[in-house]
Amino acid sequence: MRPRLRLFTVKVSGDREASDGGVLREVQGFGVTLKNRWDVQKELADSKLEPALEGFAYSRIDLFAVYPTHPPSRRVAALVDFLAEALSFPTS
Repeated sequence: MRPRLRLFTVKVSGDREASDGGVLREVQGFGVTLKNRWDVQKELADSKLEPALEGFAYSRIDLFAVYPTHPPSRRVAALVDFLAEALSFPTS
């Protein structure tokens, strides 16, 4: 996590462990998880989740569309273009 470009580590302790934040968000009212906004936008809109630590910046995660070496079909190309636009966030 990086507040104001200063890197630091936060140690957490507890009796719960999960390999996916989805498990933690299923436990109503328990815990903090780091998820992409697009992954939890419905829960945020329905007030089932609340954002926390919004002043912190996190490392960017890249998403790749992989297909065979030949040019993709128009449908696949359109889908990749749509996803690139839909999943992009403003940089400012």
